[in-house]
Order: sequence, then structure tokens, then C-alpha cells
Amino acid sequence: MPMLRFVASIVAFTFCAVSSVSAQDAKPAPSTSEQNPAPKATQEPHAWVYVKDDDALAGKVHDKFILDGKYLKPPRTVTSTPSLVIVCDDGKVKQNYFFTGTVITRKEGSSDLVMSLPARIDGKKTSILGNAVSTDGQSVFFTRVDLKTVLRAHLVIVGVDEYLGAEVVIQFDMPDPTEVLSKCANDRILKDK
Repeated sequence: MPMLRFVASIVAFTFCAVSSVSAQDAKPAPSTSEQNPAPKATQEPHAWVYVKDDDALAGKVHDKFILDGKYLKPPRTVTSTPSLVIVCDDGKVKQNYFFTGTVITRKEGSSDLVMSLPARIDGKKTSILGNAVSTDGQSVFFTRVDLKTVLRAHLVIVGVDEYLGAEVVIQFDMPDPTEVLSKCANDRILKDK
């Protein structure tokens, strides 16, 4: 019984101490604008990152362009930034792929060689033809015909299915493709009007 009185006295003391705080001592809650500041108008636009990629085994130097995207629907665990990667060799596109940042799986009905990626390019619903998946399962290679369309777009949204997870949706704000097109100038598919 003495233990019960002790606990009751502590509860009563705590209640009195909390309720005795005056309105002058309390700080006003921050306004909505202080909690969620508006984004800065001078945010840095997305841009291609250029990398000279040395291939010591083949004895070649490749031009690699990387464009970071952002998740609209992220994977279960976000460990990296999604990106669009283009590798050119001797003025021609050698590889182009979406790095998704998660292990992906093929939708039912897709063959082992080809998969259709749901996409929205400049607001128009379409699909991108994926023709291979990387050995680590995190990148989807796609056709140069689709690359040509992607490079000329302003906004690209693409979806992939995460292995044992839901659909992952990635957005790319496409910058001016001039730098990429100049390094891949000998690629006949990208040159075609």
C-alpha cells in the first residue's frame, strides 16, 4: 500500500508541475511556412555528368554521360540515386540504360530477352523497349530508338517492378542533349531526324 501512495504522489506532482507552466513560458508553435520552407527558386537544374571512362582491357577510352533522376515511388530500401547512363565509343552509342537502384524483375508476359517498361514522355503515355537486364539486376538496357526519343524529351517517367516489391517509378528532368549528341555524333540512329 505504501508503494501505491508513492506512485500516486509522483503522478500528482508531475501533473501539477506540467499544468503550472504559464502561457508566458510556452513558446508559440512555428508557422506552417517555418515548418516547411518553400523550395528555393534558384535550384540547380539537372545536368549531364561527363566521365572519361578508361577500359584498360580493351585499350579504349569511352565517353560516359550520367543523368541523375529521382524516385516518385521509391523502392523498399533506397541505397543509391537512379540514373540514365549513356556510353559512347568512337562516336557511337555502345550502351544506354536506366540504373534503377534496386533489383528488378520482369512483368508476367515478358520474354527473357525483351521487356516493356511503362513510361510517360512529356506527358504522353508510352512504353520503352527494354532489351536486357544487367547481371546485378539493377539496370535495364533499352533500344537506341527509344534513347533518341528520351534525349529529345523534357520529362521522362519510367516504371520498373522491384523484385518481391511494388512498382518503382523514376523521373528524369531531361537537360539539353547537345553534349551527348556531339560525343555520339557518328551514331546513325541518333542522327536520323
